Amino acid sequence: LRYRLRERGNAMAASISTWALLWGLGFWLASGLAYIEWRHDPDLHIAYGLGFVVGTAFLGEIIGGWIAWAAMRRVQLLLLPAMAVALIMQIDRHLHPAADDAWMAWLGGMVALFYTARRQQRDAIAFAAHAQYTCAIWLATSLVAWEVAWQFRMEFPQTSWSFAAWGAMPAIALALLTRFGARFEPWGENFGAFRSLSLGPLAVYGVLWSLLSSANPSNGAPWIYLPLANPVDLAQMATLFALHAWWRADDTPDEDLNRRGAVLASIIGFAWLNCILLRSMHHWLGVPYELNDMFNSIVVQSALSIVWTLTALVIMVLATRRLQRPLWLAGAALLAMVVGKLFLLDLANSGTVERIVSFLGVGVLLMIIGYAAPVPPGNTETQSG
Repeated sequence: LRYRLRERGNAMAASISTWALLWGLGFWLASGLAYIEWRHDPDLHIAYGLGFVVGTAFLGEIIGGWIAWAAMRRVQLLLLPAMAVALIMQIDRHLHPAADDAWMAWLGGMVALFYTARRQQRDAIAFAAHAQYTCAIWLATSLVAWEVAWQFRMEFPQTSWSFAAWGAMPAIALALLTRFGARFEPWGENFGAFRSLSLGPLAVYGVLWSLLSSANPSNGAPWIYLPLANPVDLAQMATLFALHAWWRADDTPDEDLNRRGAVLASIIGFAWLNCILLRSMHHWLGVPYELNDMFNSIVVQSALSIVWTLTALVIMVLATRRLQRPLWLAGAALLAMVVGKLFLLDLANSGTVERIVSFLGVGVLLMIIGYAAPVPPGNTETQSG
């Protein structure tokens, strides 16, 4: 600080104060962290060490602002690396984020990061402020999901509540930031870029989690299993709601992009419908939730045939009413899969009641489709008409 005050207006000697600041900062951090390691219990090292760096960054921002010393305010750049080191240490020690009062350090770190980055952004000295906001959002979402999942795992072991938390917490974060992000600084200034660059990875994560959730049987003990009212399905609904809100927030919609989004949503919805059916048969009929057991179950195969045919019926009727031939062809393709499945797979179980019910049910639905969902006219037929 002494060199800094002497160097005002002297550009040639300005580097002396910077090097002195780096040396002093290194000594401050090294001695402080060493004291924490020597004086306190090892269980508190992460919380106290992170809190020490957070306090240092906050003081550097305040004091640096008072004396107009931008280099001192750059101490703020230590926040994300310090939080990354703390995260790695917690993972290595098999700790959860709030263990040993570390939640106070994490909360203080997030507040300090947003506060200091916003102040520096207003003063036009910020370094990659939006990248810092993005990393902070991802980190905070991960920490909250991790902590909630850990609490569920401790409270309800051997259930699906912990897995559901990894889907529900990011979905809630995505929905809230999409809904209210434009109202607050700094995201309101360029919400389109924030939606794409910062929230886009959360949306991708939601899609991946939604598809991977098919492998979870959704054991919601102590709840009795009910379709939709179980951990995984509740998290799935939250994820789909968040994805829909994020998609609709696009200010510049593109027709081709919307079509691809509709296809992806249809795939996720169809996969979810099948998972609801398979989980219900697992919990109610005792069919093991394993791929081989589900594939070889006559009851499961018959139920899938009927559900797929009902889905094709809904799609084709909707396509006929909206005069959308591509949608009708998608339903017809699903119907062709059902017919192929009946003859190639279900026919091997001839003589069983489930096989008879499957064939009769699909046959009746085919008759309904032929009557209620004729092929809609194509573009050429519409123009000629």
